[in-house]
Amino acid sequence: MKSKMKKNLWFVAIACGLMTLCSCAKEVLNQEDAEETSPTSVLHVLTRTDEGGGDAQEANVPEPVCLYVFNAQGTCVRVIPDMSSVSDIRLPGGTYNVYGIAGTDAARYLLPEIDEAGADSEIALREGQNYADLMTAHASVTMLGGAEQSLTLNMTRAVFNIRRIAIKQIPDAATAVSVTIAPLYEKVLINGNYSGEEGSYEVALTEEEDGTTWSVGSADAESDIFLLPSVGNPIITISITNL
Repeated sequence: MKSKMKKNLWFVAIACGLMTLCSCAKEVLNQEDAEETSPTSVLHVLTRTDEGGGDAQEANVPEPVCLYVFNAQGTCVRVIPDMSSVSDIRLPGGTYNVYGIAGTDAARYLLPEIDEAGADSEIALREGQNYADLMTAHASVTMLGGAEQSLTLNMTRAVFNIRRIAIKQIPDAATAVSVTIAPLYEKVLINGNYSGEEGSYEVALTEEEDGTTWSVGSADAESDIFLLPSVGNPIITISITNL
């Protein structure tokens, strides 16, 4: 009888030992997972343009500059609405794709949130708004755990600016003149590509003092007409309304 009780006690002791070992092993694994995903690396992002360099504080890069950071699996892990307010970005070690969009005024554009953002997500205009100066850039970076690294984004313009349109020798009987440009891309994406190929832009011209020239904008200064690129060669249509 005593012998049987001893066997049972040994069985309980061994079972408890196995449970303790399993619990310890699980705790170690969880600690290792936490260490692998902790943001121990620091990324510093700079911007420059093709016009000769600079940073986001210079006039040739429109502010604010918004950053989207995607991990190797394509998941958005960071959104920085204005990089001028952030000195560094803390990330776990790994490889990342960083996309920058300069000129993303929140009153003008509707930007994707972190949980819905993809590299091909659209930067949408808010209702009643038009494009302003907008630039995009992309670069990849591999972060080592516990290290600091700098990344420079080479910004390129995603829009073009029409400074002046002038049409001469318009008949005196004209009461209105307009110009339509099409087809244009409709949306710009986070990755700098475009979507939609049926966009168009129409602008009304104003009669000048000579009575035969109708125009909009100025050749001496940047206008507020910013458009996405044309799809192939654009078609320019001039409409004249007579008395």
